[in-house]
Amino acid sequence: MAKLKEYLQVGQIRKGHGLDGLIKMTLKADFTHVIDKTDHFFIEENGQKLPLFIEKQVFDGQDYIVKFEDIDNPQDATQLSAKAIFMDKAVLEKLIDYKSKEKDLPFDITDLIGYVIKDNSLEDNLEIIDIQQFPRQVMATVELNGKEMFLPLSDELIALIDHNTKLISTAYPEGIFDL
Repeated sequence: MAKLKEYLQVGQIRKGHGLDGLIKMTLKADFTHVIDKTDHFFIEENGQKLPLFIEKQVFDGQDYIVKFEDIDNPQDATQLSAKAIFMDKAVLEKLIDYKSKEKDLPFDITDLIGYVIKDNSLEDNLEIIDIQQFPRQVMATVELNGKEMFLPLSDELIALIDHNTKLISTAYPEGIFDL
């Protein structure tokens, strides 16, 4: 049985730019150099990863302005707004130089599924059963008292992530678990 390809989110399409189907997109800091080494990215559509082939790209100091094949007008570009940009993980490993054993692919937030949240205001630990990525917020799905609930994952709320023990120490505001 063939092994399924693994993909890693490397950025986000922001919005269309101009009248020729150009797109503004951002790349995560760890991946800014790969845009010059690849000819395509992937987006997710109906559970499938679809390639977007790069015709040209330029960095404007904040965003990448990219022209993808077959995206030729503002309407096509708008349909891609806010979509996540992915790359094949195996391709990324080849593009990124790994001479040090300490280096690994940059951390992806979905890797936290299965980690345990430990908060000082809770007696029990909460296992992350899913991660939801929204345009401005990442949420962990946990089960508390037999009910699923969303907990925001942000730098301000996370005190420590221990990848060895898969434990996340948090400092959630009082009352968040009473909702």
